[in-house]
Amino acid sequence: MTNPIQQVILSNIRMLVERSKAAREMSHRSTIGTLIESYITNFLKEQFPTGVSVTSGIICDSQGNTSRQIDLVVTLDSSLPFISMKEGIALIPSESALLAIEIKSTLTTQALKQVEMQNKSISKLVMRGQQQNGKPIIIPTMLVAFDTQITNNKVEEWMNNNGNTISCCVISNYLVKRNNLGIVEIINGFAEPSFIETLQLVVDLQQIIIVLRDNRDLKTDLKPYLLS
Repeated sequence: MTNPIQQVILSNIRMLVERSKAAREMSHRSTIGTLIESYITNFLKEQFPTGVSVTSGIICDSQGNTSRQIDLVVTLDSSLPFISMKEGIALIPSESALLAIEIKSTLTTQALKQVEMQNKSISKLVMRGQQQNGKPIIIPTMLVAFDTQITNNKVEEWMNNNGNTISCCVISNYLVKRNNLGIVEIINGFAEPSFIETLQLVVDLQQIIIVLRDNRDLKTDLKPYLLS
């Protein structure tokens, strides 16, 4: 017997799948991709815990380094504010960024290369201030898609060589994720309950954001961005 929360989440996943399948019947390929990615984005935005915000944009540091444009960046509400450039697009101080999420209508080899380049651009960012617990700060990435041209084993191999990516989910197909020990494991979509891979994605998304939110004790300062 499913509980009401699981019923609602499953209903939302089924709606996402049905809308995406309907979008694929359209003839304009770029429109198809944009629609499907917007459906995934709206679904994910409903899953974030309190204390964080989400935007699309570019992560930057006070020294002028920038990331590539990222589909979704989860930011810490109590840290430095992000600067909106236009609706849905912002400049995000590196000290505020918790998690980067890339969304694709179809997972391809090129998409993995793009995330690879994104990870490299993020890893070059400098964070000003003092991390009180002394731990290094990493902005991890997640990847979510609707269709795929790549097998889960190929994604597993890719993730073993790209440590900053913690999860790659193809909805109703598979989830490749890094567990608490850092070991990459595969959850196939045919397992029960229905959409187990996407339900696990939602669980992981909330858990990782809560951990990142609660452990980010960086003392931040806007002065280096404005007066350096």
